[in-house]
Amino acid sequence: MKKLILSLSIAILGASVCVAGPKSAPVKLGKDKMVTPTEELFRANEFDLGVFASAALGRVDYSTHPYFSGRKSPNVNVNDYDNNAWGGGVEADYFFTRYFGLGVEGNWLAATDAISSVSGSLIGRYPFENGSWAWAPYGFLGGGGQFDSQNAGFGHFGVGTEVRLKCHWGVFTDVRWLIHDSNINYALIRLGVRYNF
Repeated sequence: MKKLILSLSIAILGASVCVAGPKSAPVKLGKDKMVTPTEELFRANEFDLGVFASAALGRVDYSTHPYFSGRKSPNVNVNDYDNNAWGGGVEADYFFTRYFGLGVEGNWLAATDAISSVSGSLIGRYPFENGSWAWAPYGFLGGGGQFDSQNAGFGHFGVGTEVRLKCHWGVFTDVRWLIHDSNINYALIRLGVRYNF
């Protein structure tokens, strides 16, 4: 966990001190008219790689829950589950257009069991450009699999926002609701950095 926080801190520091990309050459349109093309920071045919820290809020682990495990021990209470878990992961996104793309991610959480999950999402975003930086609110939905002492499939939906700098680095945060069993549904909050190609 300390290594993940350190890696995230270094990436955010690198993003904050980056310099602007190459300047665009002005285009002459006619007598005394010059137009400088603006570079879109959110583009079509864009590939992104990211790393993030995550926090899960809710019933994230059911390995010791007698309803699921079948154990009838008097020492195990029906409310014996982990309410919260912390972790992190990696992601990769590809945007076919400026507004729509697909993403895949792997996430690891520390609960009673080590919980890992892999998921995919359909992503929609709406960029707002502002010269050397831009931001884009986005929404997504998808699904995947969670792997711990008892494997489960899930669906999810959520919203988030990304702030992007001209040097191809961006900072993002989002929140989603995971649905795979009425007894272990939970919210997942992510905070991370992305680099886009």
